[in-house]
This record gives sequence, structure tokens and C-alpha cells, in this order.
Amino acid sequence: RNLGAEIATSRFLAFLDADDAYLPGRFVRDAEVFAAHPDAEGVYHALGTAFEDEAGRAWYRKSGFPELTTMKRAVSPEQLFFMMNPIGPLGRFSFDALTLRREAFLRTPRFGNLKIGEDTLLLAQMALLLRLYPGCIHRPVALRGVHGANRIQDLKAVRAGTAALFHALESWIETVPATPRHRRALWLAHLSKATSHGEVREMLRGHPSWLLHPVTVFTLLRWTLCRRYPDDPLLPGLRRSRP
Repeated sequence: RNLGAEIATSRFLAFLDADDAYLPGRFVRDAEVFAAHPDAEGVYHALGTAFEDEAGRAWYRKSGFPELTTMKRAVSPEQLFFMMNPIGPLGRFSFDALTLRREAFLRTPRFGNLKIGEDTLLLAQMALLLRLYPGCIHRPVALRGVHGANRIQDLKAVRAGTAALFHALESWIETVPATPRHRRALWLAHLSKATSHGEVREMLRGHPSWLLHPVTVFTLLRWTLCRRYPDDPLLPGLRRSRP
């Protein structure tokens, strides 16, 4: 994908994974938004789901993921970083449903080598650096293929990927002109999505003043009393450690 973007000759870039598909009229709204907002550097839309086998359907339905991947409401470019996943609560979008000006893409970091979450990392970076506008957020412009071999079904890999994603974001944000508000939002999001008590303790060593913050208290209680993943024990924080 990095090489394709670098050698492309078009003014615009769009991406499509091998097991996904565009729907008719995929780029109609893009043209309208770019015409209405000359400062727009990208336009994002909703992504639908296409089940390719029963194993994928069963897992996806059990996971509770929505079949429409999108932002719950329109958000200004200035607020997108704070509102979208993994920082904010209003949802997310996918590269399959994003159109970018090529010159804007070339000013951002490239796709990295995270095993899980490399797209999420780059989208968060773009949300901070670029002016991204909403397009069709209530109906899909593309479909994601869901099947029994999707990597996201590996829960251990997802947990490790979440931690790696936030560590990468925290290292990167110190290299760009981000504000204290950006850094605070990122840190609180990492804390709220921590995958273990140990990760929370490690974070608090660098920010001891956050020990009594509501997000800290909620996270510790959640990890003591609640299940986050289907294979977690009922009381994950209270179980005895096994060698």
C-alpha cells in the first residue's frame, strides 16, 4: 500500500483489501465533499459487512461488533481525533471507506508493521494531522468480507495489538505538534483500554497523580470484577496466578 501510494499518478487515493468490495456509487459523495470543502484532505464513509462463511458469521455475531462500521454522527475535522476510536466513543471508519488527497497521504506516516491495528494507528495519526470530513456515514459505500480466517478472531493477538497500538501512538505524538489536550486524551484512552492490571500499574508509575482519576478507578474495578473478552474468567482480577 505504501509503494502504491508513492508511485500513483492520480490526485486521490483509495484502498481496498483483497477480501472486501466497493459498492456502486462509491465515490459520488467524495466529489461533493471535496467540492464543498476546498480544505478537505480526506473523506470517510460507513463500511458494511459481508459474511463469506458460517464460521465468520457466527463469530462476528457472538462478538457483538456492529455490522455497520462508522462514526455515530458527523464530527468536525478538528474534533475527529478526540471522538473516533481508539481515542473517543463515537465509532470509527476503515481505509476501505476513506478517500484521500495523495499529497496529504504523503505528508503522514506510512502503514507500519504492527501485526494487529496498523490501520487503526495510521487513521488516528491522520485524524490529528489532516482535515478529514464525513461523507456517507449512515449507509455503506463498501463491504468488508468476514470469514473464519480473519485475524481479529485471535483474542490474545488483539490484546497484544491494543497495547502495541497505544505505545506506538504515545511515542509518535511526542514527535508532532500535538497539544496537551491531544496527549491527555490519548493517555486516558490508553488507560481505559488497558488489557491488564500490570499495564495500568506501569502507566501510573509515570503519572502517579492520575491514581484517583475516575478513569483509573473504573478501569481497575472493571478488570477486577468484569469480563472484557468471552474467554475471560468471571472474576479475572481475583483469580490466582498460575505458574
